[in-house]
Amino acid sequence: MELITANRANGILYHFLKYHKQEGGNWILPSNICPEVVLTFLKSGCKLRFVDLEEKELGISLKQVEEVIHNGEIAGVLYNHTYGNEYTPDQHLTDIKNNNPELLLVDDRCLCDPQFDFESSWADLILFSTNFRKQVDLGYGGLGFTNIKIEPGEIPEYKKKEYDKVSHELKAKADPEHWRSMGFM
Repeated sequence: MELITANRANGILYHFLKYHKQEGGNWILPSNICPEVVLTFLKSGCKLRFVDLEEKELGISLKQVEEVIHNGEIAGVLYNHTYGNEYTPDQHLTDIKNNNPELLLVDDRCLCDPQFDFESSWADLILFSTNFRKQVDLGYGGLGFTNIKIEPGEIPEYKKKEYDKVSHELKAKADPEHWRSMGFM
């Protein structure tokens, strides 16, 4: 897998979503995902579908993920590691990828210790963060590993103003009717 670095892991995710945009499908996200990740998906123009968690590992319910994939048009799935839990149901996620090769899968390990030994993975993108309050806190930075070829220099610098603007716009629209109209509720 190829290493990608940027000022923020969200910058890598944003670029990945824009570069590999799939029209019409929803992205499946766990209900406990960081609000900045939700903003990154919305900023990149993605539609979202939230799924409940498994009780034991507090990760996304893969049973519900499979039901949603079976019942609708899905662009991708983001699997996150709650509280930095290293557990990953690799075989289950590999099966999902093998049964749906067009799906994009993101392994969000931003709360885990960074690793550098990925030769292959079920994920199209693996993310780590070295930003504020992470396992390795450098105060900035994100790492990504991808099995999809991306040319150097294509990842834009993270611009906090863009995210401030997005969060401000979303605060203005944070009423339940707006969320229902977008299909989140």
